[in-house]
Amino acid sequence: MSTEKVWQSFKELVKLWRIDRIPSLAAALSFYTLFSLAPILLICIVLIGFFLGEASVQGRIIDYISDLAGTKVASQIQTMIENSQEVSKSKIPQIIGIFFLIFATTRVFAELQNGLNRIWGVMPKPGRGWFNTIRGRFLSFSMVLGIAFLLLVSIVLSFTLAAMSSLLVKMFGGSVYSFIILEYIISFLIITLLFAMLFKVLPDVILDWKDIWIGAFITAILFTLGKFIVSYYINHSNRVSMFGAASSLIVILIWFYFSSQILFIGVEINKLLVLKKGKIIKPKETALLVDSNRPNMKNIS
Repeated sequence: MSTEKVWQSFKELVKLWRIDRIPSLAAALSFYTLFSLAPILLICIVLIGFFLGEASVQGRIIDYISDLAGTKVASQIQTMIENSQEVSKSKIPQIIGIFFLIFATTRVFAELQNGLNRIWGVMPKPGRGWFNTIRGRFLSFSMVLGIAFLLLVSIVLSFTLAAMSSLLVKMFGGSVYSFIILEYIISFLIITLLFAMLFKVLPDVILDWKDIWIGAFITAILFTLGKFIVSYYINHSNRVSMFGAASSLIVILIWFYFSSQILFIGVEINKLLVLKKGKIIKPKETALLVDSNRPNMKNIS
C-alpha cells in the first residue's frame, strides 16, 4: 500500500471517528466500566479460583493490570475488588447479591453493544423490548465467561512457562529472557483474541471473521503501545494530583477513557475495511439499519 493510500485511509478513519462521536461513546463506556469492572473481576476470580485458588488468581490479575496501566491504577482496582468482596460477604441476601453482580457485570457490555451498534449504523428492532433486554444480558454475561476463560488460559500458560523456563534453559541453553518475550507474545495474542470476540459477538451486524482480525490486531497494537503513554502520564502528570482525594478516581477514569477510545477506533478500522471492500452492512435478524447513520464510503470520502 502506497503512502498516499495510507494517508487517505487515515483521514477517512479520523472522519469516521468524528462522525460517530467516538469521544462521547468512550466517555459513556468509561462511566459504566467504573461501576462494572470490580464485579466483573470478582466473578472471574471466583470462577478461575475453583481451579487455581482465589488469592493466586487475584494476584495475577492485579499484575496484569499493573503491566497494562501502571501501579497506581492496579492499586486502586485492587481496593475496588477487596471492597466488592466485603460487600459479597455482608448480610445482604445471597440471591439479591448474585442478581446485583450479574446486573453490574452485564451493564457495561450492554453499553458497549450500544456503542458498536451506533458505529455500524444499526439498532435493535422495536417492539421486542424484553426479548432484546434478556438476549443482551445473556450475551453480555457470556462475554464475562469468555473473559474468565481467556484469563484462565493466560494464567495457566504463564505458570507453565515460569515453571519450565529454568529447566528448559538448562536443557537447551539460551536465556530466560526468551521465555519472558514468549509470555508477552502470548499475552498479546490473548488480547487480540479478546478484541476479536468483542468485535464479532456484540454488534448486531453479520461480520466474517476475516473482516475482524486486522482491526483486532491493530487495536491490540495500539492498546499495547498506548499503555506506556497513559502509564507515564498518570505517574508523572501534576494535573492528576491537583484533584486531591478524587485523584484515584481520575486515574482510573483516564485509563478507562483511553482504553475505550482505542476499542472504538478498532471498530472504526473494521468498518472502514469492510466498506472499502464494497461489502454491504447486513444487520442480524433482531436488528435493522438506521438510515440517518447508514455506513457508506460516500459519507467519509
